Amino acid sequence: MSEMESSSLIVKPVELPTKVLAEALRLKMELNGVIQEKPRWIPHTPTPKQQIFLNLNCLEALYGGAAGGGKSDALLMAALQYVDIPGYSALLLRRTFPQLEQPDSLIPRSHNWLSNTAAEWSERKKQWKFPSGAILRFGHMENELAKLDYQSSMFQLIGFDELTQYTESQYTYMFSRLRRTEGLDMIPLRQRGGTNPSSNPEARWVFERFIDGIVWEDPNIGTKEVITSGGKSRKIYFVPARLDDNPHLDQIGYEEALDNLDTITRAQLLHGDWNIQARGNIFDNWDEKYHVITRSEFKKVFKSETIPPKHWNIGRFFDRGYTEGHPGVITWISTAAKNSALPGLVVIFRERVFSNPTIGEIGREIQLVESYNNEADRVTMSLMSHEGKGERNSLSRDYKIQFSPWETDRTGGIAIIRDYLELIDLDKPNPFRPQLNGRPRLVLVVADDQGELIVNPYSSSESDQYIVKPPKDHDGLARLRAEMPAYRWSTNKSGTPTAVLVPHRLFNDAIDTIRAAAMQFFPAIKRLNRREKLEEDLPEHLQARTLMTIEDLEERAGWAIVRQMEKRALMAKYKQKIEKPIWL
Repeated sequence: MSEMESSSLIVKPVELPTKVLAEALRLKMELNGVIQEKPRWIPHTPTPKQQIFLNLNCLEALYGGAAGGGKSDALLMAALQYVDIPGYSALLLRRTFPQLEQPDSLIPRSHNWLSNTAAEWSERKKQWKFPSGAILRFGHMENELAKLDYQSSMFQLIGFDELTQYTESQYTYMFSRLRRTEGLDMIPLRQRGGTNPSSNPEARWVFERFIDGIVWEDPNIGTKEVITSGGKSRKIYFVPARLDDNPHLDQIGYEEALDNLDTITRAQLLHGDWNIQARGNIFDNWDEKYHVITRSEFKKVFKSETIPPKHWNIGRFFDRGYTEGHPGVITWISTAAKNSALPGLVVIFRERVFSNPTIGEIGREIQLVESYNNEADRVTMSLMSHEGKGERNSLSRDYKIQFSPWETDRTGGIAIIRDYLELIDLDKPNPFRPQLNGRPRLVLVVADDQGELIVNPYSSSESDQYIVKPPKDHDGLARLRAEMPAYRWSTNKSGTPTAVLVPHRLFNDAIDTIRAAAMQFFPAIKRLNRREKLEEDLPEHLQARTLMTIEDLEERAGWAIVRQMEKRALMAKYKQKIEKPIWL
C-alpha cells in the first residue's frame, strides 16, 4: 500500500512508552542539527509529550486533545525556544483579547515565567522583549477581518491557543505572515495549534485538517500528508495529549471538576474524543455504525451494480430554501423490493443542497443525476414543501419534472423514522457489517471514503470499538448526517419544554424531506399482537414453522415441550412490554 493510500486509514496504534519515543525523537532531531536544550526561559522541564511537540521543526503541527494535557504551556514553550537569537519574533493568539488575560491564560502564565528575568514587558504592545532583541507578542482575532491587523507583520512562530475557536480562513491566512530575514535560516518557520475537540460544526475543519485520515506511526504522534495549493506534498503532525500526560496538574482534582459536565463535553475534554458530538433528543437511537453504509457494502448484499437496483421504486423529496442558513435540500430515497435480500429496507442514497440557486440550476441538476440509471421513469413519488408553488410550476413547465406539495405537519413522520432507526434481529450478524449484531430498517448509502467502518483509536470499550469515517460532501450525505444526531425538541428561552412538543426550527432542512417521505413513501409497518410477538421472539429452532418440518413425531413432541417452557419464560420476562413492529 502506498503512503498516500495508507493516509486514508486510521490504524489503532500499539502502545509504546512515551519517554522512549521522546528520547528517540530528541536524538533524531539532534543528529539533524535541531536545538534540543531546554531554553533558560522555560521554568520547568517539558513533559514527554510536550518535548515531542517541541522537537518538531515542520511547518504545521497540532498539540492536544484532552483538557489538562498542557496545551498552553506547550505553545508558550515553543514560542520561547529561539528567543536568544537576534531577530526572532513569535506571536501567540487567542480568539478574543479577554481570553488572553484570564487567570492562567497565556499572558498571566508568561508573567509567572518571565517576570523575574531579563525579559522586558510592554503593556501597551502586549509583548515581551528579550536581551537578544527577540520579541514574543500576544494578539487576538475577535472577528474575521482581525486577521488583516497582521498584514505587514513577520513571525517565525505563530501559535493558536484553542484552535477550534478560529475560522479556517483566519488560520490559513496567517501562513502568509510566516517569514524570516536573511541570516535566520537556523530558525524553522512554524505554525502551531493547541486545542480540545469541539461539537461546533464550524470547528469541523480542524478535525478534517489534522485528524481525519491520520496515520499513527506510534501512539504518541500522528502524521498526515497533504498537497499544497502549489501541488507540493508535505506532512503535518498531531501530538495527542491527555490529562495523565501532565504531571504538573492536580489530575484527581481536575478530573473531579470535569465530572460535573455533561457526558459529551466531559468525553471531549477528559479523553480528547474527536468523534463524539453533541446529540439532539429526537433521534437518540441514531448510530452511524448501523445507519450509514458504503456503496460497496450495499452492492455486496444486494448483488447490484446500480444504487438503487433498477427494479426498485424511487421517491424524490424537495424542501424549498434559498439561503445558507436555510438551504434547499433534495433527497432521493428508495425501498427494497419484496424479492430482495432485505425486503422493505428504506435506502437514502442521494442528496443535493442548494443555496440561492436558479430554477434552471435545480432542474438541470435533477435531470443530470437521474439520467445515469434512467431513474426518472421509476420515480413514483415526488413531493416539495407546500410553499414552493411557483417553483413546482416552473419545474413542471420547463423541465418536465413534476412535484406535488406535501402535507404541513411539524411533527409528522418523526415516530415513523424512529421506528425505522430501531435495531432489529439483535441476535443475528448485521448483513452489511458482520462484526456488528442487529440491523435497522433504514440506511444511508454513501461513498466508500466517507462511510467506511474503521477502528476507533480512542476506544475504551467494546461499545466504541468502531467509528465511521465522516462525510465531506453530498457523496457522503453530509447535510443529513449532520442534522440527524443534532435534531432536537424546541424549548422556551428559559430552557423548559414548550407547551406543544415540536422540533426546533433551525438545521432541519434535510430531515424535513425524510419526514415527508416517512409519512407517504415508507413501507407500512404493522404491530404484532401478543401471540405473534411471542412467536417472533422464540428461538428460530422452536418456532412453529420449524417444528412442522420435523418428520419424526416423537422428536417433534419433545421439542414442543421445550417450546412451551421457553414461551413461559418469555412471558414472565416481558409481560406488558410495548409490542414490537415488523415488516408486512
